Amino acid sequence: MLAASGLEAFFLLVMAGYAPLYVLERLHGSYFMASQAVAWPSLATFLGSNLWGAWSRRLGLARLVVIGLVGYFGLGVVALVARTPWTLVAGLGVLTLFSSALAPAAIAAMTRAGGAMGKRLALRVRWQSMGWMVSGVAAGYLYGLGRYGWPLTLAVSGVSALLLAAFLAAKLDRSDRSAPPVAAGPRQRSWRRLLPLLAVVLPVFLVTAGNEGFFASFALYLRVIRLPVAWVGWSAAVSTALGALAVGSVGRFADRTSGRALLKFVLLGYMIMYGSMAISASPILAVVAFSLPLYPFLMVGSQRAAAETVAAHHHGAVMGLVNGLAGLATAAGITLMGLGDTRFGPRFEPWGATTLVVLALVVLLALHRLGEPSGADDTAGGKPSRPLSALGDGQR
Repeated sequence: MLAASGLEAFFLLVMAGYAPLYVLERLHGSYFMASQAVAWPSLATFLGSNLWGAWSRRLGLARLVVIGLVGYFGLGVVALVARTPWTLVAGLGVLTLFSSALAPAAIAAMTRAGGAMGKRLALRVRWQSMGWMVSGVAAGYLYGLGRYGWPLTLAVSGVSALLLAAFLAAKLDRSDRSAPPVAAGPRQRSWRRLLPLLAVVLPVFLVTAGNEGFFASFALYLRVIRLPVAWVGWSAAVSTALGALAVGSVGRFADRTSGRALLKFVLLGYMIMYGSMAISASPILAVVAFSLPLYPFLMVGSQRAAAETVAAHHHGAVMGLVNGLAGLATAAGITLMGLGDTRFGPRFEPWGATTLVVLALVVLLALHRLGEPSGADDTAGGKPSRPLSALGDGQR
């Protein structure tokens, strides 16, 4: 599970970071088609993660991870064989519907056993950080090797994903393979039962839209404040390294308090970060602010907070919702920042991000008095609801 998460992080950064440039420079596509190389996979993530998350109880988490890894192999094949912008964009969109099965299953694997969820989520983020750091250092060099540098990188990564999928599939015993379908649990009678979950996913959606929209346009903002565009990669690398070092302590903090408490602190941090950049156009301030390791903390806080709102056997569906909304928020944030840049110029970006983060914090605080989450008894209280060794099983 952890190795799959690290490979996923490497793959996604290489794909999302360079697919638009590959469409523009190597396949001679338009700027519109370049933008679709990110938009289509983002929307596919929204659809796929929600569907696979909803099916997690029937299929088992390990099966979903295998499906997701095979999907990443397919993405590598598409990158290698595509010869036109439309072929590449359509292929990335379709295969992402399958690769998006991995994230909700891997996250639910860290939360379903209850107890120290924050500690396990932090370990997963640490593996992801290694993938981000390796891809951040290597992706630019590999892309510069020529026409086949980028697709070969994804193809080799895809083969690695296929090998890992074969290993995990071999670990699934016969009893798991023959496990009967699971009957759906009783429906909640009141929509109010969903309000604690809404109080988590809506703020996370807003802050993710601000983050991803700002990061996608960060290079344009750096040009305006007269900093080399190379600082995009450097600041991301510094932020990832600091996050990998500190995320363990943050996970333990979330276990001692709650995921929602950590989420509140993270949103305050983002408000200060983007607000300072909006007020001052100092290049040094921009680099220091964007190097803060808030993103890994946001992941741990949001995932643990979401897990606290439902019973353990619903974690797959909830994590599918969280991961899917992150894809939708990415598409929405990039679109919003693009419209703002067109109307007001790149100096709009930190103001737009600040507005979204403030809205997220207001929503979180306004919905804070909804009461104890329904899943607190069997997921957050320290008693494991089921062992980690049973991750491939359906609900028994």
